[in-house]
Amino acid sequence: MLLKGILEADEPYIVGKSRLDYDRLEGEQRKRGRGTTKDAVLEVVQRGGKAIAQLTLDITEQTMLESIKKVVKTPDAELITDQYSGYNAIGKEMKHKTLNRSEKSESHVINS
Repeated sequence: MLLKGILEADEPYIVGKSRLDYDRLEGEQRKRGRGTTKDAVLEVVQRGGKAIAQLTLDITEQTMLESIKKVVKTPDAELITDQYSGYNAIGKEMKHKTLNRSEKSESHVINS
């Protein structure tokens, strides 16, 4: 099953402990997001439809491109992502727009 249409992708990190958990030895808050030792999951969601999530070894541009091409019918899709540079290569394979997450409305989609 390949996803098509308007899609959204993100790469959340998963771990068994709350992000508010503190490192008991260091007394510092645990690191969040990119650069952490948590596992990343690439998820692609078809608007009004299905979703596919897959554990990724890393979130490099090449890995993201290969993973998305495995689950998306690229000529028939438009991908919306955050501004993470790991998504840059996908614009050569399909329509790609980025969303500025600091802004809260869809009017802040940036054409790529």
